[in-house]
Amino acid sequence: MKMEIKEQIIVLVKSKKSKTINIKEIRENLNLEYTPQNEKILKNEIEKLVQERYIEPQKTSKTNVEGISEKYKIIKQDDANIKQEIINLSNKLKIDYYLKNTKEYQKDKEIINSISKFISKPIEGVLTINERSYQIFQNEKLLKEREDIIKKLGLTLQDLKCYETYEPFFYYENKEFSKGKILIIENKDTFWTIQNVVKTTKYKNIYLVIYGEGKKILKSFEFINNFKLENNIIEYFGDIDYEGINIYEQLKSKYSQYNIKAYKTGYQKILDIEKNPNKIRANQICNLKNNEEFLKEFDKDYQKKLQYIFENKLYIPQEVFNASIAEKIMKGE
Repeated sequence: MKMEIKEQIIVLVKSKKSKTINIKEIRENLNLEYTPQNEKILKNEIEKLVQERYIEPQKTSKTNVEGISEKYKIIKQDDANIKQEIINLSNKLKIDYYLKNTKEYQKDKEIINSISKFISKPIEGVLTINERSYQIFQNEKLLKEREDIIKKLGLTLQDLKCYETYEPFFYYENKEFSKGKILIIENKDTFWTIQNVVKTTKYKNIYLVIYGEGKKILKSFEFINNFKLENNIIEYFGDIDYEGINIYEQLKSKYSQYNIKAYKTGYQKILDIEKNPNKIRANQICNLKNNEEFLKEFDKDYQKKLQYIFENKLYIPQEVFNASIAEKIMKGE
């Protein structure tokens, strides 16, 4: 009798053109009298069909006293097979996202299955992200390129026992003065100028001079973890233009735990020297919020100078701060 009920429901489900079926339709089709005993039988058969991925309860549907939902979503059998594949993945993975997005699963199936197979076994050692990627996929770049899949599966790099590596920044270390200031310099020439002056003058107030290399510093600053800092003051010095200010403000925001400030001595000096700034040469994105935050670090006189530069799309390159100026400042402080 149970098999008959189940088969009849399957026939009904397959014949439906709509995407849903309600329990009242099923009862009427089975010509099943509403009794407690019949409801138990019906519930058992319904649960089997849910388990076999023919139907699934609609989330918004109410349930009766026997625990039977009033309405069910009909699962296409192709979709049901795919969902069963997803259910069979490692229990260490979160599968909710892909159960709702089966087309995306099909597209990324090979990658997902490789991850499932890998994480099902004990993971030995801690590797870099590229090393682990090659181990899993025989492709050293794939794990980094498809981190979105890792997140959708509810995993982190820590779960895969791997970590990202960052290209280190170039730096000069004034080892005798480890409590001194740390200066991050946007451009190459000014980095060489300042680090040479620090070396030759034996300037005591600077511990590290870091070459920011433009936007690269937004990632490479992670390398600072390799130094034992002692609440060092960290300051940034770059071009006075939209891009230079954007780099500084992004760096300051991303690494807020370091309380990075503008190197006011440098910025103010080039503002004093350059009376007729040139127009910005290339198209640069003006971020008004970043400009406003930057202005707050200066007194009113310098705020006016900076505001004039921003409003008129002018710029002052960091290279105005040359070797003779750097030497005078560092000898005078």
